Amino acid sequence: MGVRISAAEAQYMIQQGVREIRKTFDWISKANYEVKIVVAGNHDITLDEAFYRQHGAHHHGQHLQDDGAYRKLMEDYPSITFLVHDVAEVKLLKPDGPRMSFKVFGSPYSPARGTWAYGYRPDEAFGLWRRIPLDADVVVTHTPPRGHCDESSKRGPTGCEILRQALWHVRPSLAICEHVHKGRGVERVVWDLDHSYGRYEEKDVGYWVDPGAGNKKQCLVDLTLRSTQPLRARMSSKKTHRRRSQQLPGRRTQKAHQ
Repeated sequence: MGVRISAAEAQYMIQQGVREIRKTFDWISKANYEVKIVVAGNHDITLDEAFYRQHGAHHHGQHLQDDGAYRKLMEDYPSITFLVHDVAEVKLLKPDGPRMSFKVFGSPYSPARGTWAYGYRPDEAFGLWRRIPLDADVVVTHTPPRGHCDESSKRGPTGCEILRQALWHVRPSLAICEHVHKGRGVERVVWDLDHSYGRYEEKDVGYWVDPGAGNKKQCLVDLTLRSTQPLRARMSSKKTHRRRSQQLPGRRTQKAHQ
């Protein structure tokens, strides 16, 4: 067991103060994984410092919180890599582990809706997602790409089309998203690189049969070489696994085993 990747593990809790976010990070840090990668989301308002300076009073009134305290808190958890539209080179070095390295890009941004953190306008999307490195092995975003794990019973697709186009260019081995609570699932995307149908097209999408449909229980998606559909190296593949977590009471959890 090498790496645990979580999109917005701390979402909602961060509005309760440093004590609550410390409890969440304590829980993540105790997980039996060598590296934990965490990406925030639109409800993590105090982590988006520019947003909080402008809109903090809208959420907390006169009881504004010290947004710098959260940044300092993260220094207490060396096993957690917190990414804010940034890249990390992950190295798994345990003797009994896979002993490998890979590049992860993580971003908390999602299309702006209401007064929430890390929102971007449609005209900002291209400049934002073009910063995903072409050699990223894993891409973790709070927003889903358009048409993939992004639908709910009340809305149609709400993901970002520009992000989907960026993933067509990058073709990471694994893409993980959050945000749309009803979008739980896993997809295996085969990109159309021959332009058979046009630019940014997909040849095929394989869908996951959810063993926990109708409940909020955690499910494990096995992408190891022991599974029937292992995660392959990105250099020789036109495929991307797209993963969306299930909603759990108080937490949302995702796992990827290398």
